Amino acid sequence: SDAVLDESFVTFLTAQGTVELVFLNACDSVELGDKLRLAGVPYVVCWEGEVQDGWSFNLSTAFYDYAMKNPGSYGAAFEISCAAIDNMLSGPRTSHAASPCLLWKDDKTPPVDDAWLSRRGPSG
Repeated sequence: SDAVLDESFVTFLTAQGTVELVFLNACDSVELGDKLRLAGVPYVVCWEGEVQDGWSFNLSTAFYDYAMKNPGSYGAAFEISCAAIDNMLSGPRTSHAASPCLLWKDDKTPPVDDAWLSRRGPSG
């Protein structure tokens, strides 16, 4: 079952020692992202909804391009990568479209807020 696979994946990753960031570039990956965050992974990038291939490619490419040049700047990398997706849009974003999510464990919020992006911090 998916729940068993999710738990196995979380257990495997957290057993590797310090994991600073996990990037889940797959449709409907926010539930697994929440599990990873609750297991102690400080930052998780994931998707809420079914993501188009072009969006996932642009998000990951822009994110890693920025993050490799600016280690630890995950909030800024996320903002830059979301802007790359925004540039792809030819019209208004529909309510049923996928949303990239940056989940974080600490009390710090990514620096810029864009209304169409879904971001959640610590769960209560």
